[in-house]
Amino acid sequence: MNVPLAPAVEIIHPLTNVAFTKAMEDKEGTSIIYVWSEGDDNEKAKEIADKLAYNFLIDASVHFYAYKYSDAGDVQQLHPFISLPLPTFLVISNGEIAQYQYEKVYDDDEDEDEDDDDDDDEEEEEEEEEEKEEEKASKVVREEMTELSVNRFVNDYAGTEINPSGGLSTALGRLPA
Repeated sequence: MNVPLAPAVEIIHPLTNVAFTKAMEDKEGTSIIYVWSEGDDNEKAKEIADKLAYNFLIDASVHFYAYKYSDAGDVQQLHPFISLPLPTFLVISNGEIAQYQYEKVYDDDEDEDEDDDDDDDEEEEEEEEEEKEEEKASKVVREEMTELSVNRFVNDYAGTEINPSGGLSTALGRLPA
């Protein structure tokens, strides 16, 4: 038995002023905009966007666009909504725009190996602990985009339950057809 394969998904239509205006006025659908700029290391984000677009082929109300960000870009009205870091994803739903928030990832401090001296005063220990707490509070180590977190972001705004592996959840009473 021959099973037809789904066509490969290439992102997507370039976003234009007209497409942006239509997306803002669309009360039925949701638009996902994949945004990157010149020089971004965007391979991971592009891979996530391709996979998301492929998974959402089954939902015609979710539209994917690509937008190469630059100060002189076509869609000037989009600029106020974009904040660093790029690449990122924006969602337009019911005339509102939300930007994907990167997951904060904190690495374990490698400098925590200390020599234990029994002669240390309690005051010195307290000062060191306070300094460490201040360092940790003021330090964001790095932020990252994961396939799962972007998928959650899109599902939240699109009102869908599509998962990264491409299957449908039967928890909502859908038949796995």
